[in-house]
Amino acid sequence: MNKKTLSHASSWLFLYPFLFAVYLVLELSFKFDFAFSTLGRSLAIVLLFVGLCMIGFYKLERSWERAAFVTTLLFFILFYYGLFYGVAWKWRIGEFRIGRHEILFPLWVVLLSFLGSRWAWRHFRAPQLITTFLSVTIVIAMIFSAGRYGVRRLAGASVLPAQPAAISLQHDEEVKLAGATLPDIYYIIPDSYARADVLERFFGFDNADFLTALRERGFYIADESRSNYVQTALSLASSLNMDYLEATPADAGDRDALEQLLRHSKVRQSLAEMGYRVIAFESGYPITELGDADVYLHSTDYLNVNAVEGLLLINSAAVIAMDKGWLSVPVAGRANFTQVQYALKQLPEVAQLPGPKFVFMHIVAPHPPFNVTRTGSFMAPLSPDFGSLDGDGRSGSPEVYVSGYIEKLLYTNQRLLTAVDAILDQSETPPVIIIQGDHGSGMLWSVNSMAETCMWERAAIFNAYYLPVAGLDRLYPTITPVNTFRVIFDTVFESHLGTLEDLTYYSSWQRPYQFTDVTALTDSPCAVPEN
Repeated sequence: MNKKTLSHASSWLFLYPFLFAVYLVLELSFKFDFAFSTLGRSLAIVLLFVGLCMIGFYKLERSWERAAFVTTLLFFILFYYGLFYGVAWKWRIGEFRIGRHEILFPLWVVLLSFLGSRWAWRHFRAPQLITTFLSVTIVIAMIFSAGRYGVRRLAGASVLPAQPAAISLQHDEEVKLAGATLPDIYYIIPDSYARADVLERFFGFDNADFLTALRERGFYIADESRSNYVQTALSLASSLNMDYLEATPADAGDRDALEQLLRHSKVRQSLAEMGYRVIAFESGYPITELGDADVYLHSTDYLNVNAVEGLLLINSAAVIAMDKGWLSVPVAGRANFTQVQYALKQLPEVAQLPGPKFVFMHIVAPHPPFNVTRTGSFMAPLSPDFGSLDGDGRSGSPEVYVSGYIEKLLYTNQRLLTAVDAILDQSETPPVIIIQGDHGSGMLWSVNSMAETCMWERAAIFNAYYLPVAGLDRLYPTITPVNTFRVIFDTVFESHLGTLEDLTYYSSWQRPYQFTDVTALTDSPCAVPEN
């Protein structure tokens, strides 16, 4: 191919900066299964940015090829820095950590600026080749990304029927409730709240003060309780439907059906039929948010962006402002801090709302990110290493995990006690209050490896009940969440559901509905990880 041919071919290929921008947004959508309807504003922002840069650099350089190249480098500087930081933050030279924004961002800027300098451009042997190479590369990347997404969706569709209800329950029991007095029911789920023996062995922390305070208020603590599943959505879908989930083929990974089981659970529908209002809180974890509740409470104290836009910001240089606490978006640590604080402070106020009411509150605490002190002050996460996947596959030390977890736990304990006191004080009819972990802590949890997961840690949950006396008599130390509302409904509403066998299942993140019974493994303590 001669230079004339290359020049002619590249005369339109200079549009590749737009493809790099589109690729970033689409890749986020493909990776996290966001609906395409949520991408419009993100695409508009990145395309407008690229367009303005292209025009500006063309006026300076009088070359579309040069303008395209510099625009692409600037786009990488601003929109890809977060990805670079996610890889490089742990770099060290001896004891000196160079993986800090103060060092990495200038290094990132200098490196890419050099590649875009006039000196470097003049010394490229064939700028047209660069244009062609970058254009072909991004087209191949987009095709590969779209193909991978398509294969994954087709694989899911091949094993899942068209209707979300295909992920079903093991039993099809009809729930009939009766009862003249309707107590308020509070279902509070502090995410990853570990059982007392795990806290003592793994974290060196004695939770006796909190347990004693609850017992003094009339709570029953199921001190040998386990979760039925090791993932939040699976666990809550089971507890709110009072049943185990029906397994589906191993390749099924679509969570839309799971969201339907949560949003239209047997518990919610049964209580609504009896006249209960549903009051729900924003969690920051969309699958557990009942946005269609009668009363939906959420904070507005963070940047109003959707999940795609939030991830776009996290992957960009804006991550610097987020880590410093200057900027808060829904999927970042500062927003989680805001959401948890809002929910825990608002919960006592909810007690004043007229009943009967079913209050559902899932809070991402003491689950990472570890962003709050025991006194309620914001702190930058102790490590960028711990997030939605807990401790899985992370290089952060157990010491960091323990420190951050306990600080967030102590804050959660204090606010929960305040809320409990307000609820008990303001309830005309004695309420039903459940404070229950969805699963245990995750220091030794692997999202895709059962062999690398400590089932004793992951399944051991905090589980506390405030019930009428007759209900307390039905409780036992090893009760699991699948039986929680069975006991409540049988006690309060004279149903005849009985209880199911208390079992625990592991499933991977990739194949959430391929369940393995790990009940026998949950009684075997694991070795404490070394720092």
